[in-house]
Amino acid sequence: MRRRISCVVSILLVIPTLFSCKDHPGSRSILDKAISAHGGKKNLGNPRKGILKGKGVKEDFTSEEIFDLPNQWKRTNATLIDGKKSVGFVVMRDGRAWEWQQGDDRAREMKDKGEVGPYIGIVTALLELCEENTKLSVLEETKVLGGPAVRLRTKRNGKRRDYYFDKRTDLMVQVDFRWQPVPGKEFDTRTEFRNYKEVDGLQLPHRQTTYIKLDGSEDYELLSDYLITEVNILEKLPEGAFDMPGHADAERQLKKLQGTWFHLSREVDAKEIVGEDKDIVLTVAGENWRLAYEGKEMQSGTLKIIDARGPQGKFDLIVNKGPDKGTTVLCLYQMEDDVLKYCGNVKTRPTSLQTKPGDRSYCSTFKKDRGK
Repeated sequence: MRRRISCVVSILLVIPTLFSCKDHPGSRSILDKAISAHGGKKNLGNPRKGILKGKGVKEDFTSEEIFDLPNQWKRTNATLIDGKKSVGFVVMRDGRAWEWQQGDDRAREMKDKGEVGPYIGIVTALLELCEENTKLSVLEETKVLGGPAVRLRTKRNGKRRDYYFDKRTDLMVQVDFRWQPVPGKEFDTRTEFRNYKEVDGLQLPHRQTTYIKLDGSEDYELLSDYLITEVNILEKLPEGAFDMPGHADAERQLKKLQGTWFHLSREVDAKEIVGEDKDIVLTVAGENWRLAYEGKEMQSGTLKIIDARGPQGKFDLIVNKGPDKGTTVLCLYQMEDDVLKYCGNVKTRPTSLQTKPGDRSYCSTFKKDRGK
């Protein structure tokens, strides 16, 4: 278990949880001082691009982050396990996150993002500490890293966290929380922040040390000690900085799907039931699709590319409005020139672009309207 946790901790970078300042009269003053100490409200909220590198103080572990905040970032972690190098990746775009290991042919979307976030988010998220949905209380002062510290306790969605700010500098020096590295396992965890340095007008901790209480233990044990070695703020990032395996193809396919398509045919039970009809129109805009007849919407929802490799790909049509609302149509598709053909089924994804009697699938063919 310890080894598995050590692998997972490579993406454990603690991001403050949102809470409401109005729950305690002293919380506003504490947070205002903390925001000012870390760079000020305006500077903390500025968008920024760059590359951040770090390494384990004693562990054979390195990390590199490429960030274009607040919208996207990518982390590459490399660690040595039993003498073998393991490289893992995490990408987050607009609130969605994916992960994969070196050699994987496709990234997996993370359903539970947990503590995953950009390292700079440790301080920039201070701006969000006055949001609703979390209860806040100010606890007794204590000592952290040899100095006096004020302590704030937050409760949100049944989870509790304690934040510590150095009383002399108002910088964040510690966070205590319950961490779930793997399903069914949750541990008391403590992270300390030190070695603050100025980066693009921010005060950023350049050392993060995490301790954990393992099952049956009364004391905290060292889990990881992470040191920032380099931070560069850039005007422009390398092309393809946020690419993922299988994702670049998906983006290209999604781009080709954009626009207006008119109906050529619909097939059910190996028979064509509807022929060409320009009054039946499919529109794709971003990840949204809309099916209309004579200008009136029949259905609409979200289109999600599942696999864009090879001549035939896979996408899901999630129905958000109209008949069959709440269902997901599992589709196999192919685009040739301006013709799109896809076959769908709500039970199992078709393996052929043809229907068979009784298979409960359908195939639709559309042609792109280049005049729109």
